[in-house]
Amino acid sequence: MTSPVRPGREHDFSCARAHGPLEALDRTAADGLLPLTDTGYEGAPASFRMPHKKPKGGKLTEDQQQFNKVIGATRALAEKARADLKTRFKALRHVSLAPQRISGIVAAALVLFHFEKGRVA
Repeated sequence: MTSPVRPGREHDFSCARAHGPLEALDRTAADGLLPLTDTGYEGAPASFRMPHKKPKGGKLTEDQQQFNKVIGATRALAEKARADLKTRFKALRHVSLAPQRISGIVAAALVLFHFEKGRVA
């Protein structure tokens, strides 16, 4: 999923609110596909799964620690895909020359990435 470019440096959660993917992701959660986040997504819909934050001066329970490990390991796969996109498609590093074209470049990079990984029908 790609969205139009946003001006300046903006947190991806703010961008998601502006373009509507939060609602789409919330709907997929009803089908059992739960979105995973990091701790920077406070205020996300209840269907999103985010790690537990360590309380001030406290400790996480064993269950909370295990939950955080599962989320971290699963999110690592998505972070790897993002890193691949950034390193393989160097055009994404130089988009300041034509910011209005970022969405098209990202969409094209995503198609190429899926083709390379054999994920096309």
